[in-house]
Amino acid sequence: MQCNECQRSMVMTHDHGGTRDPQAETHLQGCVTCQTFARNLQGLDGLLLADTPDQVRPGFDTRFFARLNEQRKQPARRWHLWHLVAPLTGAVAAGVLGVILLAGPRTAPDLGDDLEVAMHLEMLEDLEVISNLEDTEAFEILAKLDEDDLRTLLTEEEMQ
Repeated sequence: MQCNECQRSMVMTHDHGGTRDPQAETHLQGCVTCQTFARNLQGLDGLLLADTPDQVRPGFDTRFFARLNEQRKQPARRWHLWHLVAPLTGAVAAGVLGVILLAGPRTAPDLGDDLEVAMHLEMLEDLEVISNLEDTEAFEILAKLDEDDLRTLLTEEEMQ
C-alpha cells in the first residue's frame, strides 16, 4: 500500500468511525511519514475539542430584532454617486462644445494651384528619369561587350 492510500484510509476511518484497514495498519507500522500524519490527525481532534463556541448573551435575539425593526421604520437614504457625476458630466460636455463653437470653423487652405504645380513638377522629373534611363541602358549594353565586339562596332561605325 502506498502512503496516499494509507492516509486516505486513515481519514475515512477517522471521519466515519470503524477500524482501520489491515493493510493500512501494516503500512503505518513501517512508514514514518504515515505515522506523522496519524499523530497530526489525532492532534487535530484535540484542537477541535478545545475550541468552544462563544456563548450568546441572554436577550441577544430580542435586541437584534428590536434594532432591525427600528431601522426598517427609518426612511432609506438614497444618496448615490451618480447624482453628482451626471450633472458634472453634462456641464463639462457643454463647456467643451462651447469652446469648440467659439473657436470657429477652421477651413483648409486652398491647395488647388499648389497641387497642380506639384503634379507638373513630378511629371517633369519622370520625363528626366526616362531620358536618363535610355542612356543608362546604352551604357549597360556597352559594358557587356568585350574588346573584339567594340572594335567591330567602331569599324562598322567608321564605314558608315
